[in-house]
Amino acid sequence: MNSDWNTDPRTTFLVEQARSEHRRDRRLIAELRAQLEQTKAELQAAVAERESLLTEWMHSTEAFKSLARLYGKTLDLSDEQRTEDLRQQILFVAEVDSKFAKTKLYDEVNNCRSTTVNVR
Repeated sequence: MNSDWNTDPRTTFLVEQARSEHRRDRRLIAELRAQLEQTKAELQAAVAERESLLTEWMHSTEAFKSLARLYGKTLDLSDEQRTEDLRQQILFVAEVDSKFAKTKLYDEVNNCRSTTVNVR
């Protein structure tokens, strides 16, 4: 066995193989980091879009609630009557479209025995 490990062909081969594997591993890590960054950016964009849609929905919901109060006052409806009408409408909408029958709001209204409902 050669005492000078720098000139030993087996050692040189193993060192070169290790260097090659190291370069390959660094490339793979760089590719994975790039993929993670792309996925992160896509998820952030999706969350931002979802938040924007939710804000738009909340805005329109607040406008409809305000309009319902205004019409209720115009028609001289009591708060209790307006709340009962809303309760009935929530149940009706769920009957027309079954996806709304699976909501917490529907369960709350459907299981409520009084005319007052905590509608957000």
